[in-house]
Amino acid sequence: MISKDENAITPIIEVKEDGYLWTIFASADMTIPRGKFRTCTTGLRVTIPKGIVGKWRTFPVPPATPLIPISRPLYKEDSGSSLRVEMQNPKLIPYRVIKGEIIAYLHFTKGEYERTPQDHGQDIVSVCALTPSARKPELNCLAGPGWNDHPNMYWDMYAAKEVTIPTHGEAIVPIGVTFDIPDFMCGTWDERERGNPWVKLDINQDERGNSDTQQVIVQNFKPYEVNIPKHTSIGIMIFRLQDGLTPIPYEFQPKASICSIEPGAKVSRESRIDPWRIHPMETTVIPPRCIQTVTTGITFHIPPDYVGRWGPYPKYNGDLIPITVNYVKDPEVTVENRTGQPMVLTPEHPIAAMELQPDL
Repeated sequence: MISKDENAITPIIEVKEDGYLWTIFASADMTIPRGKFRTCTTGLRVTIPKGIVGKWRTFPVPPATPLIPISRPLYKEDSGSSLRVEMQNPKLIPYRVIKGEIIAYLHFTKGEYERTPQDHGQDIVSVCALTPSARKPELNCLAGPGWNDHPNMYWDMYAAKEVTIPTHGEAIVPIGVTFDIPDFMCGTWDERERGNPWVKLDINQDERGNSDTQQVIVQNFKPYEVNIPKHTSIGIMIFRLQDGLTPIPYEFQPKASICSIEPGAKVSRESRIDPWRIHPMETTVIPPRCIQTVTTGITFHIPPDYVGRWGPYPKYNGDLIPITVNYVKDPEVTVENRTGQPMVLTPEHPIAAMELQPDL
């Protein structure tokens, strides 16, 4: 399935003996400095069926040296969001990419389909909100089949802005991340990680010992000032079982889980058995009786044997309803204002809920 924005160019699709070859076009102008890497937009979104892998191929442009696509293959369940490709310019001069220019091939063949770690059905930690200046933390130890014996989850955390720590002093470093944490787990900064010239001191811990990950105090133990640039690694956050508690499998119908989240995005839910609710990334005004697409910055993982459905948020009493009923892995949703007045949607309030139904 393909969806396009207004600047996208429909790919040329050729049938090959081993699959399909897509010719991909740039949807915007950009310049790639010599020897550097830049992400090119295509304006496309693609949902990849199970058992299919998309591999990027260089588009031959003889006799000139072509750009080189270096993006990873599309083989994961979360690769159905905006289709972008990171390109390398091997030339000795900057290269200007023009909108409508062919930038790469995308070759779809049969292959192994990799799903996200949420497939084991356990209730795990996930990032549910990022401030606009935050860098998304990276999960570097996945929860897998040994969840009951080794449940620790390690997240690389990053500074949301540049901070200078005085000599032998302390400073607050904003992180800009909010985690959704099961009741049986707790989170702490890893004090064993000594790759930086500072130590991390938890602040604003709640009754479960969970750190307030929006910010953290760091202490400089060096005899000189230490500068922490924006989006630099600040340390490792560990989530582990609380003493005497065990993971609780879903007792009700499985829920969609968060696949990806962009800076400035947010999801929420009233309890862990309720579906996730999405929020607009920016304040949006919908004219009376109009339909509008709202950016959410969120994509979801749908468990096997289920399909996703957008449901209305009850607060609006049927005045605001999702038009995109069947879930396509887009970080946006199209809604309709059914009233005779303009409707203001703000990031503080949900606009729709991601519900699941059995895939009959």
